[in-house]
Amino acid sequence: MALVEKLAALRLPFLQKQKPEEDERLMQLFRNRAGLKKAHSSLQDQLYELKERIKQQDGVVLRSQENMNALETLLGNPESGYSALVYFQLRGLWRACHQQLEIFAGELEKQQEERERRKQLFEFNQDMRNRLAVIDGRLAIAEDRLNEQKAQRTEMEQKLLRSRGFWNYFRRRTLRHQIDRHRIHIDLAQGDCTKIREEHAAVEAEQAPAFPGLTVDGRRAINLATIAYALVLGERLATHGLAGRVKDAMAKRVQEAQYGSREDCETLMVAIAQAIGAVRSRKDLAGEIKVCVDRLREAAQYRSPNDTVPLGETLGGVAPSSPDGRPILTLSAPQILADDYWHIYRVLLR
Repeated sequence: MALVEKLAALRLPFLQKQKPEEDERLMQLFRNRAGLKKAHSSLQDQLYELKERIKQQDGVVLRSQENMNALETLLGNPESGYSALVYFQLRGLWRACHQQLEIFAGELEKQQEERERRKQLFEFNQDMRNRLAVIDGRLAIAEDRLNEQKAQRTEMEQKLLRSRGFWNYFRRRTLRHQIDRHRIHIDLAQGDCTKIREEHAAVEAEQAPAFPGLTVDGRRAINLATIAYALVLGERLATHGLAGRVKDAMAKRVQEAQYGSREDCETLMVAIAQAIGAVRSRKDLAGEIKVCVDRLREAAQYRSPNDTVPLGETLGGVAPSSPDGRPILTLSAPQILADDYWHIYRVLLR
């Protein structure tokens, strides 16, 4: 016994049972450790991504500095400096054309949306009036039926009043039963009238639905007008081949730009300034666009009923006209769409 008591007194750890509180605390420590490892891994990934973005940004800054140095060298050279000036002015002319398209398409979109909203509201109100007229007709019939039931009850009540004397006892009892049964018909008729009036009030309380957006026809009309305006802009860039020069300037670097001698460049810069003024002028614009739109509408075909941008190859015969009616073939509609002149696809509605 003494040996057993001594062994029990030793309280060896592996022979002791852990308390539930200690088990829970140990599990919580493991959970916290796992959570910390996961958070640490996520922070490491974020740190790697940030370092990569810093490297990319450093590359962008380095390239920008190199381009700036190259541009300074280019502009510092009297022979190439004027070509660089023409290059940037041509790109500015492109942006001016794109800006005019944006403004024009935005104005058309607002006008078309207002027209379609008014049309939707008119159709909603017209439909409401028609529905209310039908409900009013049903209410009139129900009220006539109610009045007829009330008139029959009044007639029976008058007969009951006239049926006096003990010899009319059985007649009075019959009339009372009939009057009681007739009240059910009156209640039903009144219920019908009440339901119809509630339906009338519910229809009157309806609000016009939210505007779902421009219809396909509306977006097509705006796109055709925008393409027509792009054609007119191309016509206003007819001198000195500016329509083609601006496209080339958008596709090449400034170091590759060559526009001839200083005198040639000065002549081009004067033409560019005049073209920017012509592009921003809206004189006689509506008439020119309308003629082009009419021709585009006749020729335009679409890939599917829901497409809003016409197929370029179907517009090949459309060109703006001069004041004397002579077609001006500076740019064609297929060329404008194929080469994305003035970044027109950023303006066209889909």
